[in-house]
Amino acid sequence: MNDSKQRRTSSSWTGIILIVVGIFFLLDTLHILDLGYVFNHWWPVVIILIGVFNLRSSQKTSGVIFIIVGAVLLAATLHILSWESIGALWPLLLILVGVYILWGRRKVASREELHAETSDTINARTVFGGLERRVKSSGFRGGAAEAIFGGVELDFRGSQLAPEGADLDLSATFGGVDVTVPSDWKVLVTGIPIVGGLDNKTEPPDPDAGKQILRCHCSILFGGVEIKY
Repeated sequence: MNDSKQRRTSSSWTGIILIVVGIFFLLDTLHILDLGYVFNHWWPVVIILIGVFNLRSSQKTSGVIFIIVGAVLLAATLHILSWESIGALWPLLLILVGVYILWGRRKVASREELHAETSDTINARTVFGGLERRVKSSGFRGGAAEAIFGGVELDFRGSQLAPEGADLDLSATFGGVDVTVPSDWKVLVTGIPIVGGLDNKTEPPDPDAGKQILRCHCSILFGGVEIKY
């Protein structure tokens, strides 16, 4: 996705969100809709939508987790499930993660061998563990990093961006992702953390930066993402 297309997409979503929010507030002022009730009972839908967007990108695993967590919380806010029953079933999360580790172990290992440190793309994923990558690419084009109950550290110092820039999907679910870039890189960060933190310590790109920008798309659920020089 080039920079101009990304700006158009971002503007479109901003417009859609403003229209939807405006409609809700209008219905509330006209006493057609109780906005307080909607917020109190339907807020987990936001988490579900984030999961759906992640499924459309390279963050499949975190997308499924977002959808499951959002669906469970929605069932609780709508009183389909009680908070007590959810608390009693939380060990199922550990079981599901364990199954994922056993099932996907060979697949994850093969991906890590495929994307060597000198590759122009990266696909780093960890579950209940830590992963550190030092990338030395002469034309980095993008990829994805996902931390689930663990941490991922990416170091791009010594790398160069491709002429068209790069798109990097970063996902932290009960975990953290740290990205270190060269001091001359321009970084554009998008994303809204859900009970988490998003810390961009780099300089934002100026209008004359052109297309050679690292575009970080972040999804955060009970975790954190930090991007720094």
